[in-house]
Amino acid sequence: MRRGGRHLLPILLMVGLLDRAGAVSRPSLLPPELVEQLLTEASGERVREVAAVLAALPRYPASQGFDRAAEIVAERARAVGLTDVRLLSFPTDVPAWDVRRGELWLLDAEPVKIADASEIPLSVAQYSRDAQVEAELISVGAGMSEADYRDRDVRGKIVLASGPPHEVEPLAIAQHGALGIISDARSEFFGIAPSEDAVAWGRLSPERARTGAAGFAFMISPARGRILRDRLARGERLRARVHLQVNLRWPAHVKMVVAALPGTRIRDQDIVFTAHLDHPAPGANDNASGSAALLEIARVLQTLIRQGKMAPPLRTIRFWWVTEIESTYRYFFAQPEEARRLLANINIDQAGGDRHGRTDFIAIRQPIWMGTFADDLIRAIARFASELAPVSRTPSPLFVAPTGTRDPFTLHFWPYAPLSDHLVFETGGIDVPAVSLATPSLRYIHTSEDAVEHLDPTALKRMVFLGAACGLFLANVTARDLPKLLAEVREGGAERLGEAEARALRWIAESTREDIHMRFKRAYHLLQYAYEREGRILASLAKLAVAEGTSDPTAALKHESSFVWHLFALQEAAVRLLTEQYERMCRMLDVTPRELEPEAEEMRLYRLIPKRTLPLGPGFRAWLDFDSPRLGPKLSTLIKNLIDGERSLAHLYWAALAEFEGVTPTDIEAFVNELRAKGWVMLEERR
Repeated sequence: MRRGGRHLLPILLMVGLLDRAGAVSRPSLLPPELVEQLLTEASGERVREVAAVLAALPRYPASQGFDRAAEIVAERARAVGLTDVRLLSFPTDVPAWDVRRGELWLLDAEPVKIADASEIPLSVAQYSRDAQVEAELISVGAGMSEADYRDRDVRGKIVLASGPPHEVEPLAIAQHGALGIISDARSEFFGIAPSEDAVAWGRLSPERARTGAAGFAFMISPARGRILRDRLARGERLRARVHLQVNLRWPAHVKMVVAALPGTRIRDQDIVFTAHLDHPAPGANDNASGSAALLEIARVLQTLIRQGKMAPPLRTIRFWWVTEIESTYRYFFAQPEEARRLLANINIDQAGGDRHGRTDFIAIRQPIWMGTFADDLIRAIARFASELAPVSRTPSPLFVAPTGTRDPFTLHFWPYAPLSDHLVFETGGIDVPAVSLATPSLRYIHTSEDAVEHLDPTALKRMVFLGAACGLFLANVTARDLPKLLAEVREGGAERLGEAEARALRWIAESTREDIHMRFKRAYHLLQYAYEREGRILASLAKLAVAEGTSDPTAALKHESSFVWHLFALQEAAVRLLTEQYERMCRMLDVTPRELEPEAEEMRLYRLIPKRTLPLGPGFRAWLDFDSPRLGPKLSTLIKNLIDGERSLAHLYWAALAEFEGVTPTDIEAFVNELRAKGWVMLEERR
């Protein structure tokens, strides 16, 4: 079968991938024969089988269940031929927690069990403490405000609340003396609600758990919660019995499994795949699927190398199965020099989609403080993948799994959001470009219904291909490949700059007499920052400009320099058009145009260059967590990540002005001075 299909994909590329006008599709960044081999070898069914093994374990951070899952991953990583397989451990601020027994009974005439952790592990909220109690049940509405407790005595009782346990606990247990909580809170993502029968993931305060303070919470479905609430509303007196035994240990450690596929020539430019292994059971898509996909990517690559169908990569490819965000940060805190040894991160968080519903592939855009090739690389690979399974035609047989769906392939970019481990790599001070991929199942995520039967083997196979293709291109890219990647960056840049210019022109078009000058200023700085960022994206390619067979970057990138000059010309034209539109709007509004010049305060700030002095290490956590109440978390994060020792306070203000209305130079300077007062930042004066 395999020998007969050797030339199948080139035929498909020549015949099947023609658009309606008969035009040949654009080529992949990878050779067609390598694409065929990746697709032939990748198995979505194998990923699903491994995901099922992991999903059977409750994989809370620092738990015994996580440790067992890590052992399984490490064993399988060794079995597929990865080297340097290790289990790393780091101290953490949260306690280790496992459920030994968790039952909730309603004491009717005949006791009825309404929750059991052995049947639905999510039934016990994370960080609940031991409890052997029998008490009256009191409904407190959401349970998150004082009004919910007015005229209700909950001391020594169990409260029924619709709010999540960690938001109910401070009032119900800590303040009003309730013994515990029964919550029927729902887990909604982007407005998509799970079924009424789904039990959501809940948690209590790890800080209170650490102190040994009493308290527990059980999670039940909204359907069951409504039945209990209706009975209480009719005046019935309900009592519940709790049997709860947990293992709660402090201090504790979070862990991660690391492994490698060694490169042959290029050092200190490693590619690292990440997937978070931790999650309550089942967590099949989130993220047993991503963890299993990494194992399959490793197996596929090692198989092709062993069979002589592919040479070993030039750069080392690493694989990390992590405790989400926490162990990833602590890895860099413990070994800050490692950040300089990484070329790129490929993060997979949910790989299996929804075989009974809609499956879209998602890539999360880079944050605006980062400007690298990452978004354009995954766009190019996904575009090729979409031609293997277009909306208008039957998908290529190589791009579907035998037991999976035959859906079209689509990839959408989501705006940047700190949703997974990509955020660690994209943190200022670490500065590693990241591609973060997902096929989310939003109606199941963080509930008891995130089960293996919903995983789509076709989505799993496609995720393996996307990840492997992206990783292989980066692992082998040299100077000779730059023209191809520059073409992709040019296409992506045209889209990004077009969006920025349209946004700037809309601001001008919506002006009034009162705000037209400020709108022009904001629009101008939006354009300037967009073009400055595009220049950084082009500059990021220099790291890839490695001469064939050496690890020395080429002295000059002739192709890149011509693109930069073209960018300057585009920037001048865009500013000229924006200015013309501003002047036209001024005439329409009967307002005199003003020359756009920096104000005296901006000129003063232009001479002040903030530089972070806090090294990447254990103390970096406080830097990450610190926000300005005036600026809010999003703007505070932007400013911290823009501090690079080169941008002035004025540049920070102009970048903030482009994204946040109402920000002032004083706001930015005050926040930077707060960072200075903590000893994290110094100011140098430009001469």
